[in-house]
Amino acid sequence: MDDSGPPSQSIFRETPSAAIIREIVEPRSYRSLSWAGASAVVIAVGARVVYLLGRPFWFDEFFTLWISRRTPAGIARALRLDSGPPLFYLLEMPFVRLGEMLGTDTVARALPFAAGGAADLGSPAVPGRHRHQ
Repeated sequence: MDDSGPPSQSIFRETPSAAIIREIVEPRSYRSLSWAGASAVVIAVGARVVYLLGRPFWFDEFFTLWISRRTPAGIARALRLDSGPPLFYLLEMPFVRLGEMLGTDTVARALPFAAGGAADLGSPAVPGRHRHQ
């Protein structure tokens, strides 16, 4: 009889690949994964901000600016023949107005930028969002 441990440990042997995976996902490695993930997020957000501020507007962004400068009734009329729902343009209106006050249309990119960031943070694939049981 083998007294090296509980029966489950003596019956089931860990394969080399399982040992490597266990080493990767051990709780002590969560801190390094969190730092790596946080660093990647900071770099990605910084690069995206630089890119958003430096590149010219695309056609859909010009369309968003044009339609968001209308009244809600004007938005509904303009979208009558378009496939897009009006909620995005209604939510975009304050950003367009703020951009007009500040003299830059780049502010209109804030809502899609924030929505993209929120979607990324809500993703279960983001490092550091592990559930300990």
